[in-house]
Amino acid sequence: MSKNTKDLISAFSSFNDKLEKTTKKRVKLMGFSDVTEFIPTGNYLLNAQMSGSLRGGYPNARSLGIGGDSGTGKTFLCLNAIKNAQDMDYAVFYIDTEGALDKKDFANFGINMDLLNYKRIGIISEVKFFVHDIIKMKEENPDLKLMLIVDSLTHLETNKEVEDRAKGSNAQDMGLRAKELRQLFKSFTLDLSNLKIPLIFTSHTYASMDQYTPKAMSGGSGPLYSASVVLMLSKGVLKAEDDVSSSDTGKDRTGVKVRCTTDKNRLAKPEKIEIHISFHKGMNPYVGLQDYLSWENCGVERGNKLTEKEFSKLKGAEAESCSEFEVDGEKFYFLPKASARNF
Repeated sequence: MSKNTKDLISAFSSFNDKLEKTTKKRVKLMGFSDVTEFIPTGNYLLNAQMSGSLRGGYPNARSLGIGGDSGTGKTFLCLNAIKNAQDMDYAVFYIDTEGALDKKDFANFGINMDLLNYKRIGIISEVKFFVHDIIKMKEENPDLKLMLIVDSLTHLETNKEVEDRAKGSNAQDMGLRAKELRQLFKSFTLDLSNLKIPLIFTSHTYASMDQYTPKAMSGGSGPLYSASVVLMLSKGVLKAEDDVSSSDTGKDRTGVKVRCTTDKNRLAKPEKIEIHISFHKGMNPYVGLQDYLSWENCGVERGNKLTEKEFSKLKGAEAESCSEFEVDGEKFYFLPKASARNF
């Protein structure tokens, strides 16, 4: 480091000290709010898509939006996030705007109801006031780890919509809802980040006129600008023949194939992935990894595990493609097979 650089750093440090003494009475000065931990999603590849690491997930000092059509797993991901957050000593506020959940829905995910504050709120201004109070209480209790979920933005209404309905009026809001949602996120996004309160919000999607983004998240631009990550979901049918968690065979529907893309991501490069959500066993944490990993580098691939006796019956190319490995001192062979149901 040159002498000039050292002198500049010293001068700048002195300048900052004087500036802080001058402005701290008038301005609430906050520095960096680095992400210090990630809350797992329940799928390793989804962790990586959001955060750039298989061990990542939802960032603790950022906002994240999840958009998708009905049945794509938005609420499932939220409930999964609650369970994983509670395992990391978080208490969770869940704002349900659709009134679609019961206690048993949370119990099915093993969620501790004593660490959950569930509220049904349908008006944008009421959400704003409620979150504002959460922020003030958090400032008084800095050691308490909190998470906030809003599911979903689509069903939030403005005060005008409620008043018009009471009057029997069917007047259009002329963009008022989008403006209020933008103001909602402007009012608390920075404070949530400063206090390390992760925010997850969901929204339905609609067909867009933009040729580059045929699906867009409802709610206007405000939520999109505020979020560090915007995850977009679409769905396909998961059948027994594709479901590695199912013991059934055939073409019966056993769950949902969820295709995930990121419309926006400040934490990782955009990647398209696919995860499986089984109706019976939930989300398989390993599905998707097979497209990026192989037997050669980590021992994961689609195929069959053979005993020495089974291997001895193979001949030619099949025998040559096998890889030898040991489990507890016992020798086995791996036979790669693209049509195999197991990994």
